[in-house]
Amino acid sequence: MIKRLSKLKGILPTSQKGFLERHYQGRLSDLNNRKKLVLVLMLTFGVVFSASAVKLQIWMTGETPERLQILTDLMESDLTPRTGITAEFTPLPWTDSDHKFLLAAASGETPDLAMTAVLLPAEMGIRGAAVDLKKAFGTEFDKVASVHFPNTFTSYTFQNAVFAVPYRVESNPMIVRYDILQNLGFSVPKTWDELRTMLPKLQANQMNFTQTFGIGEESFRPFSMFVWQNGGRFFNDDLTASAWDEPEAIKGFTELVELYTKYKIPVEDVPIETFRRGEAPIMLLPWWTYGSFQQGLPELAGKWGIELVPGTMRNGKLDQTSWFGGTPLIIFNKSKHQKEAWEWIKWVTQPEIQGELAKRTIEKIPGSLLLPSVPEAYNMLPLPEKHREVFRDQAKASKAPVFTVASERIINRYIQFALNEAVVQGVSPDVAIKKAAQGVNMDLKTKWAEWKRFISKL
Repeated sequence: MIKRLSKLKGILPTSQKGFLERHYQGRLSDLNNRKKLVLVLMLTFGVVFSASAVKLQIWMTGETPERLQILTDLMESDLTPRTGITAEFTPLPWTDSDHKFLLAAASGETPDLAMTAVLLPAEMGIRGAAVDLKKAFGTEFDKVASVHFPNTFTSYTFQNAVFAVPYRVESNPMIVRYDILQNLGFSVPKTWDELRTMLPKLQANQMNFTQTFGIGEESFRPFSMFVWQNGGRFFNDDLTASAWDEPEAIKGFTELVELYTKYKIPVEDVPIETFRRGEAPIMLLPWWTYGSFQQGLPELAGKWGIELVPGTMRNGKLDQTSWFGGTPLIIFNKSKHQKEAWEWIKWVTQPEIQGELAKRTIEKIPGSLLLPSVPEAYNMLPLPEKHREVFRDQAKASKAPVFTVASERIINRYIQFALNEAVVQGVSPDVAIKKAAQGVNMDLKTKWAEWKRFISKL
């Protein structure tokens, strides 16, 4: 434009040169202003877009593609339009998932977020791989934590640092055949004393009570229940030694063992068919099997239900504590999107989203169950009202395992060893559990020395 103006000025009369010059100067100024405006708009919207349009990488342990699709649909219809935050989910099997996370942390090739086993977050945090959410997000974290079952955070906490928020929980109540109990003249047992009184008559009619979990891999659940209901604990105050050799823990372990040795309940896992046939009209219910009972027993509609586990009278109060865990979400320290990851956690754990997610999962996947980590969300579950209440109330009454430096697998292995020795080999329960405590102590001593360099940095 400037070259064209120079040529025209050379051939036009002087009176028209000033007019032309002013005209083109105005055009140039207007053009420059437009360019500046476009540039400002591009920069403004570009910054907003780049700050909000984030795709998080999330590894979800134990989730199926079908469940993750439900989560994706809910996220893309609610969170993404408002914030631009979306996610790519990677389902992982439970088998060896802990090892995969530890390898990822060691290599620095981690996702932004992950759902892990119950006791892994604190270990990841001590190793410097997971964000201390309480420290990083302060009052926001406190607000989020306040709507969850408070007992879940026990497993994620170490020396006042908290490394996770629960995504869902496990609640393991009791399942009963009301029709059979009524025919035998029994009420639903509220205490273990009541249940033990019922056993002779049940067994005389070729029936029995079953722990369901047996003395194998899942035996830590009934073990924990009996130890806790009797006032026992897993570790001493500073988490450096086992407390299984304390009188309360020994009493709880002995009661569990005697159900097998003295009262002759089944040692092995018991299938759903025994409940259908009436051979096991009272069972402890693994939460993940609930859908099988709902879907698989149409002929027993109205004849069965779930109840809180039997309890132990202690200090004048009925203690119905059971093992309880919340499947946790962690944010990795290597994530470049920690703020967005926290926004995603806040979104997925609010009561309305927890309730809607559980509702859609139950309705769209026959036989499935998702128990929210937020008590308020239970009102939205498409389950019988009493079942909703029992799952919620059992979660409230229960305890989550305490984290310490000893491996969860090793702790559970010592439980299995003690039960096998006492139940199968006939070793005194007192001797078996004290031997297990000594084994745990040796492992704790090794682990505290190994982890000292990590813990000193917290």
